[in-house]
Amino acid sequence: MPCGTGKEVRICVFADKEFHEQASELGADIIGDDVLIKKILDGEPLEFDKIIATKEFMQGLKTLARILGPKGLMPNIKSGTLVKPDDLLETVKQSK
Repeated sequence: MPCGTGKEVRICVFADKEFHEQASELGADIIGDDVLIKKILDGEPLEFDKIIATKEFMQGLKTLARILGPKGLMPNIKSGTLVKPDDLLETVKQSK
């Protein structure tokens, strides 16, 4: 959106460790890992508005489909939140 809504979007990124530092610098608020998946499964509140993930992490995120799906947070190709590793940093930058 050219003007935005005024609300700051909190982004969670699930990607390889080589992208963690760069994603944080570009505005990712949370770097997801197996610990975060476990916390979500245990019922902790979600502290993000959007998940951006690479295909390598979809196997772990599939266990969260019943939680993330109804909230519209499950990464998928159509919404542009399931990306190739090459496009990850650009997607984080655009989402922020």
